[in-house]
Amino acid sequence: MIAYYFKIFLGLFFILLGLIYIYRPNIVYKINDIIKEVFLNNSYIAMLRIKLAFLFILLGIIFFYMGITKICGN
Repeated sequence: MIAYYFKIFLGLFFILLGLIYIYRPNIVYKINDIIKEVFLNNSYIAMLRIKLAFLFILLGIIFFYMGITKICGN
């Protein structure tokens, strides 16, 4: 039962992350400054911002759908 709620949470998280990538890139740049040495660099985000946004939204929709269908019983 917890796994279903976790999938819904992941779905909403990825949808929110994708929307942040599209509509608030300033937040992404601020987060990027904090963790630049570990994961990302500015040129990577600037070139792939829209692709990453749609990837996050797609993952979010998939996880959200999987969680809702399990809770509602299809």
